[in-house]
Formats: sequence, structure tokens, C-alpha cells
Amino acid sequence: MEKFTKNEKLQESIAKYPDRLQHAIKIESKCHVVYSGTIVLRNSNNEIVIAGTVEYRLVRYPRVFVSGQILTLSNESDIIQMETCQYEIIIEDKFCGNLMLTDISINSDPKTSVIRGISEDFKWKIDECDAEYIIFALPNIRDFSGGALLKDIQESKTTTAMDRFIISESKPFLCFDRVRDFKLRFSELKSDATYEILYVGKLHICESMSVEKFNYIFPVFLSFINGRKSASILSVGMVGERTIWIDFSKNIIEPYQYSNCWSEVHFPVFVDIWKKFNELWEDELDRDFLITAIHWYVEANSNAGKLEGAIILMQTALELVFNWLIVEKLNVVLKKNIRLLSAEGKIIHILKILKVSEKIPKSFSNLTSFVGHENGPKALTEIRNALVHGNVHKREKMLKATRAVTFETLHLGIWYVELSLLFILDYKGNYKDRTNSNNWKGMGLIVPWKVDQ
Repeated sequence: MEKFTKNEKLQESIAKYPDRLQHAIKIESKCHVVYSGTIVLRNSNNEIVIAGTVEYRLVRYPRVFVSGQILTLSNESDIIQMETCQYEIIIEDKFCGNLMLTDISINSDPKTSVIRGISEDFKWKIDECDAEYIIFALPNIRDFSGGALLKDIQESKTTTAMDRFIISESKPFLCFDRVRDFKLRFSELKSDATYEILYVGKLHICESMSVEKFNYIFPVFLSFINGRKSASILSVGMVGERTIWIDFSKNIIEPYQYSNCWSEVHFPVFVDIWKKFNELWEDELDRDFLITAIHWYVEANSNAGKLEGAIILMQTALELVFNWLIVEKLNVVLKKNIRLLSAEGKIIHILKILKVSEKIPKSFSNLTSFVGHENGPKALTEIRNALVHGNVHKREKMLKATRAVTFETLHLGIWYVELSLLFILDYKGNYKDRTNSNNWKGMGLIVPWKVDQ
């Protein structure tokens, strides 16, 4: 019988783990030079040839910037008068995207005649065949904790880390991995609050998940698990180990800001909610609900409109949840009876389905003291009404509300919204309860509708 040393057995075990995903594009100083050389800009009125550079910049709206020296142009008056600012970008006889001119300077000295513009749909094509899978980057995403094992091979050293987060295990396979130097990048991100690529993902393209569908559905899903508006960037189409295209299209990325979120627990599970998310996405009205509800959720969670404005957005999300879940899906309340219900009554119906107490959590003592009772739905409604259309007496009372009161009001409501969305997505695992005074990461709590099962 063949004998193995402990080290050989360990290496054999490690070999089974997947390699950490790597991205083909390296962003240095928030910039990547895509191309440098001759560029043709063309529309129905003009053709401009420049010696220029195409750069991808990692800014709030990551996109391509084109600039260069004008070599020739067919219609000087058109470009001077800026009658048409939209041009096609042609490089090496290939259409790469559209350019919006932002700055033109034409002088007697050709060397000082320059042109600048922005492209929001630039795609660098290397081959015309269809991609088998894509590799993509995720900037400014929260620090997820406790993923599946993967391995790193560096020179003669092989290590493992729990850095893979699986969204879908098959049809399609979808995951994202932490970058190897995640801690350094995340530390820098927290200090300067700008933009850093923190994860690299992979999607196997299949009949049920095209690149186009992925670009539509994934930012919504990602925003929900991140608690803040998010999207993938720099998608790279692959066949085997061969790159066939790189998509430098614009996406909206928020500057880094810590935000509370249900997923801030060890070993978050995304597979089940991704499955339900896809099922709902197939129906046009359900898709619209997901897009809208998650939009209100992340906007409120990001303090859009400051605390007071975020409270109004949170209440809007709860109103939408009531109509979609309680009235349309569960038929708990008939449509003809909706007008008989107060905003407080609607929230109470939601909490009954979630198996959540109507009492204000003990940790939110500032809110309880301010409103003079322990009824959460009533407290949310009173404060929201005072902010939106309160009379002079209500406004006078709100002037006495401390920041702690409005903070607790907002997070009580967002807690209701988070649980509602998790219930709708058939989530059965643990989550971070934002009303719990212990803010350290941990295993979290089981969702309330599964406590007694």
C-alpha cells in the first residue's frame, strides 16, 4: 500500500479547492490605459482622426475617457460650433462605442489642437465568438465574512482562505472571491472613502442567464446583499483561458460608506434567495416590485435626504411591501378594504406575517421615551406624519427629537423592510438584527418566521 506523509495528504486535500479568481485588468492609481494610438471619431457630419489615448477611470461613474491630438478632420466648422457632439469610436477598423465630446481646442499649431470626450458604452472586442463565461470586478462592497474555501498558489507555496461567496451553484454558476490583498485595499478604502476593487466574480453563461440579463438583475441583487447601491464593472468575456472581449461600460458606483445590513454575519448564505429572486424576476410586475422596493431600501439605508428624508423613503418601502405582499400575494386584506386601514394598521399586518412583535425593541429606548409608548408601527407613523404634513404642534414636538430618536426611528423601519424582503425571498438562515445593541459581527439570529421550526 502506498504511504503518504501528512504534508502530501494536506496538499492532496488543498488541490481540490478552486483557485482564487483573478481579473485581467489591473487598475493603477484608479486608471487603466485601454489603448494608445490612432483613433477615428465618426458621425454623419464629420470624421476626426486623432493620436490619442483611451483610459478607463475608476470614479463614481466608472467609464472611458478619450483624449488626443487632432490629426485630421473633414468638417472644421461643425466641430467648432459643437453642432454634433456624438461620435462613433473606431479603432483598428472596429466599432468600440460612442463618444460624447466634452472639450475641443483647435489652434493654428496642430500639436496644440486637442479633443476630449467620454464614452459610456466602450467595449474592446478581441474575437467575435460567444463567451462561455465572464469574469467581473466588484468595487466598494462590504466586508463579507466566512465564505467557502479556495486556494492561492504563489511560487512554491499554496494556501487556503475562506474567501469565496457562492450565489448560485449551477445553471448558472455564479460566485465572487475576495481579492488577495483585500485587507490592505479595504483599509485604504475606509480611510479615503473613494473606490477600490475588492472582489472578483465569475458567471457561467447559460440559456437562463445571458450577459444582458446578468447586467440587469445582478446590480439589484447585489445592492440588497450589500445594503448600498452596487454594481459589477469590467466584465471580461472568456472562452477557456482566452479573453474575447472586455466591457468598459459605465456603471453607477457609490463612494464607500459603511452601512448596516442584514448580511453582516459570519457565513452569509445567498444561494436560496438568489433562486427565489430569479423566479420573481421572470414576472414583469414582480420584477418591478423587487427593483423598486430594493431601491427604497438602499436609499433609506444610505441616509438619502439625511435621517428625516430616509425615514420617508423607508415608509414608502413599507407601503409597497404591504400592497405587494399582504394584498396582492397573500390576499390577507381585500383591495376594497385598503382605504379603511391606517399606515399603522398596514405595518401591523406585515409584522404578523413576519412573526415580529409590535413592541419597540428595548435597545431603542430613546424612541420609546420620545413617543411615550412601546408600539413600533404607531411610532413610525406618528413621526413620519409629523415630518411630511404635521401641524404646528407636531412640528414643535419634532423640534425636540434628538438625533438618537430619528436614528432609532429610521432603523426600526429599515429592520421591518429588511425582514419583509428576506421573507419574500424565502430566506431561512441567520441575519444581523440591527435593533440588537451588539454591533460586532457574529452568527446573527435566525429569521423570526423560522424560530419555532
